[in-house]
Amino acid sequence: MNPPEECASIEDVRLGIDALDREVVALIGRRARYVEAAARFKTSDESVHSPERRKAMLEARRRWAHEEGLSPEVIEEVYETLVSYFVSREMDRWRNTPS
Repeated sequence: MNPPEECASIEDVRLGIDALDREVVALIGRRARYVEAAARFKTSDESVHSPERRKAMLEARRRWAHEEGLSPEVIEEVYETLVSYFVSREMDRWRNTPS
């Protein structure tokens, strides 16, 4: 994969984007496994939802987005979607784990 500044065609650009998206999806899968591991330590709905942790996490992602020259609002929206999905999965796992 060529760095963006060395792409000689739209195909090079698309190959680079596809390669990066594959890595992003793999990282999201890796994140999912950490969420599954976290479910082992949760003891209540409140500990799964953890609003204080969610707020702090989103603030950090907004800061990181700003540092990368990205829209903090868009990155927050992406993470809100991811976190909602993962909390739902974690709740299912937590509810179905024997005590």
